[in-house]
Amino acid sequence: MKALQISRPGSMELIDIPIPAVTSADQVLVRLHAASISRHHTRRVYQGLFTGNGPETYPCPPGYPGREGCGEVVAVGEGVVDLKPGDRVYLCELVSPLYQEYILTSAQWLLKVSSSLPSSDLAPTALFARMLALLERGERLFRAHCVVLGLGPAGRTAVQWLRVLGARTITVIEQDEKRLEAAEAVGADVAIHAAVRSDLENLRAVSPETVIECTGTHGGMQTAFETAAREVLLFGCNEIPFTVNQSLWFEKNLSIRSQSGFNWRDWEKTTIFVNRGLIHPGDLVSQVLPFSTRSLQQTLEDPLGADAGRIVLDFSR
Repeated sequence: MKALQISRPGSMELIDIPIPAVTSADQVLVRLHAASISRHHTRRVYQGLFTGNGPETYPCPPGYPGREGCGEVVAVGEGVVDLKPGDRVYLCELVSPLYQEYILTSAQWLLKVSSSLPSSDLAPTALFARMLALLERGERLFRAHCVVLGLGPAGRTAVQWLRVLGARTITVIEQDEKRLEAAEAVGADVAIHAAVRSDLENLRAVSPETVIECTGTHGGMQTAFETAAREVLLFGCNEIPFTVNQSLWFEKNLSIRSQSGFNWRDWEKTTIFVNRGLIHPGDLVSQVLPFSTRSLQQTLEDPLGADAGRIVLDFSR
């Protein structure tokens, strides 16, 4: 089978490795249909900047750092009762590195797809699990006025969840004109241009309880601290230090929370909502490319970076 391997910083290739065999009663062999590319994480590993869990030396394990996808069961161990060949399943980083054609894992880490959507539309599901993990750290989103900073993939993920979780009003702040025009279509009630100071001041005057910061920019974080009346949830991140006036949150007794990962409960809950058609990962997909080093390199070199939608690798091409 083909698997992507980052052999050293700035170098990746498709290598041939044996298809793993089911050797124990609880194992499942899955043929990957589609995998969503996590630009930030994959770019850092490609550049030699490891973060979080994962290898610390090169060459990276085959398939690393693929993190989310969808595939089809092709073989099961004799002890597996809930899955059979032909079933489609969700895959995430809790399972195995995913930039490879086949995945061997324990049945306990797989969740069945009941949605009829194509696999490419289901591939970005793990991003929704990460967002859910953050939102559930919030104090109370039901019937709250929530503000989402940025309408990239993360921001659109936040808006979808806020609709499901029963937010009273969802306001988005964005500087890209095309995204602002699409704000209502993705589920926002109010859209504000980030450069219109008067609109931002009017927003602060109504004291929205929660702000979800999804841009990862210094300006976005500053706006979040200035706008939130109760709490700021940080999904975006920035590795460059910056200075902020502590009184922005001290005087309001502001809570500031972040969440970099998710657990099995978040993952299971997310797939339930996707299967029920209440969450739509496919809305984030902007392009589907064949599984190849060229596709990965093209995505990582894209100057738009995280501003574009999710790119999905199609393993059937």
